[in-house]
Amino acid sequence: LEHVAQEITQYLSQDFSESDTKVQKTLVPDFNLEDVAVKLPQGCQHLEELKCIEEPSMENFIINYKAPEKPAIISGALSDWPAVSGPRKWTVPYLVRVAGPRTVPIEIGKNYTSEHWTQRLMTVKQFAEQYLQGDCKEVGYLAQHQLLDQVPALAEDICIPDLCFTGEEDDVDMNVWIGPKGTVSPLHTDPKHNFLCQVSGSKYVVLYPSTDSKYLYPHPTPLLFNTSRVDLQNVNLEEHPDFCHAKGYHALLKAGQMLYIPPGMWHFVKSLETSFSVSFWWQ
Repeated sequence: LEHVAQEITQYLSQDFSESDTKVQKTLVPDFNLEDVAVKLPQGCQHLEELKCIEEPSMENFIINYKAPEKPAIISGALSDWPAVSGPRKWTVPYLVRVAGPRTVPIEIGKNYTSEHWTQRLMTVKQFAEQYLQGDCKEVGYLAQHQLLDQVPALAEDICIPDLCFTGEEDDVDMNVWIGPKGTVSPLHTDPKHNFLCQVSGSKYVVLYPSTDSKYLYPHPTPLLFNTSRVDLQNVNLEEHPDFCHAKGYHALLKAGQMLYIPPGMWHFVKSLETSFSVSFWWQ
């Protein structure tokens, strides 16, 4: 049945081709960290650049990163993913061809803390046409969605990183994040270990350790308790004076790289261009 569904999906999506998208393919942007970094007010702690390492052994990862809860950008972990290169490389036309008629929830607005934020149901093809072609005034984000369960053909394009199995449980939560330039996940925490794998495009990330929570002004409401009231893109030290004591990291996350985010670590993520990511939560 899944094979039949996939044949129907590709038939319904056949009018969306490489020539339909306005996304430039000839030039790959070469972003500079200082150019895209958040501009923190004078008096705030300088953000330390998070260095990139080659994929470590399980023992090395446990001792040097997992146990001390130290974040890291890891290269080489996605080298065998069909989604990263080759005929099944994740692009907008490929996404539409494989999943075009499938209905998904799209976040509309600056980010989920915005007053005007909302969600809409639409097909993947509608999402691509409205928000992934580079000329839309509002931001649409397919965020934290279990698209790999919904479309098994896409799940065949990725591999669960071996380092996910250094935890105490075998269950791994997988979510897909797809959006245009400018999508933002505001500064927040998650309770599990997280590998954020960048399949295509680039993102800018900022991280603060959980020990700095007292400087980051978590929302008092139960719904947003894991989200900071500090807007890193427009920090107001009059409202949040203790933020100047927070000391964090920042980095560029490029296609083919994987970011390890320890449990409870605060993180801010912004897409610098059309971006495809997969997150793996484990414990």
